[in-house]
Amino acid sequence: MNSILMHKNIPVMDVDIDTINGRIKSIGSVHAAAHLPVGVFFGDDKDIYRFEGWWHGRSIPMSRDGLDRVLRDMGVDFPGVLAVKSMGLSLSDQYWLKPAGSDTAWEALNFFDNDFSEEMGDILFGEKRSPQDPDMFSPDSASNGWLRKKWKIIDGRRYLIKGGSGYMQEPFNEVIASVTAERLGFPHTAYTIGYTGKKAPVSICECFVTNTTELISAAYITRVLPFSEGESKYEHFLRCCEHLKIPGYLKSLDEMLILDYITANQDRHTGNFGVIRNADTLEYTGFAPIYDSGTGLRYDTPTEDIVYDMDIESQPFAPFHNEQIKLVSDKSLFAPERLQGIGADIDAVFSDKRAERYISPQRAEIIREVVKARIRMLSAGI
Repeated sequence: MNSILMHKNIPVMDVDIDTINGRIKSIGSVHAAAHLPVGVFFGDDKDIYRFEGWWHGRSIPMSRDGLDRVLRDMGVDFPGVLAVKSMGLSLSDQYWLKPAGSDTAWEALNFFDNDFSEEMGDILFGEKRSPQDPDMFSPDSASNGWLRKKWKIIDGRRYLIKGGSGYMQEPFNEVIASVTAERLGFPHTAYTIGYTGKKAPVSICECFVTNTTELISAAYITRVLPFSEGESKYEHFLRCCEHLKIPGYLKSLDEMLILDYITANQDRHTGNFGVIRNADTLEYTGFAPIYDSGTGLRYDTPTEDIVYDMDIESQPFAPFHNEQIKLVSDKSLFAPERLQGIGADIDAVFSDKRAERYISPQRAEIIREVVKARIRMLSAGI
């Protein structure tokens, strides 16, 4: 399918995509170089593999829980096909694929201002089986990550609903991180707990991207400059932020590292934090509010094995939190006095009787004590 990669209504680059497997067959003329996806190309070097990596980063990964069944029911072999069906539109940025010769405008299609199918989300979430001809025009066709998730319109606003795995602790962790960030005054995405029809816990948050802004993940920020010899991942990221003139990046990084230490986040990779850019002016407005903090507090560990140690794995700049926390440049951002009473906040997260089906009172108590212990350790060491 011959298409044009669009940035809102600006034609960016000619693209030929295979509708059978969703792969990029070829890329052609560039019409607006300034609007190319950030970090995908270096100068005039148009590498199709880098572009295809960017494209598939917008698709559902094969690791998504339950995806095999969904694809089988739909008669689809590759998840990239689902993204093609929704023209590559998402609720993360303003890029999309416009069929060659079409006169369709972004205003008529984008998911920020127009309704979309929620059938796709229900299918991917396992709440219904796929009919023979499902409506795939949905931002759910272009959502990454391995946990089940879906977008839903509630009172005209767009909300992301995300499940958990194993002990189903991730949704509760999102809320714990949210209330902790709120107490510390860190810009963050507010999460609440909900329950599916099967009474499984989910986290719920409102989309923080608008029809004039877009999220650019740190993974692509790191690619705007090559590494210098001897440069650490942290130093390189700072240099890329400075190069792009991203305001307030150092303070935002400090806040994220502090929160991740407290919540023992094991999976803060460069794909789940990033910056916000104005899609019209291409100016950076700053870091995105902290989001996606579910994989912490030993979420995947048997209750009896959870300990309060400091040797917890971390990402993205150091392998362990006790090393990564040393990168914080402004230690005054951590105000332990503002966290007095956090234990009661955590107890409230688990207060719904439906929570006990997955998180036992013993596990909830240990989670609370882990947070309090890590606050004490941070107070003593920072």
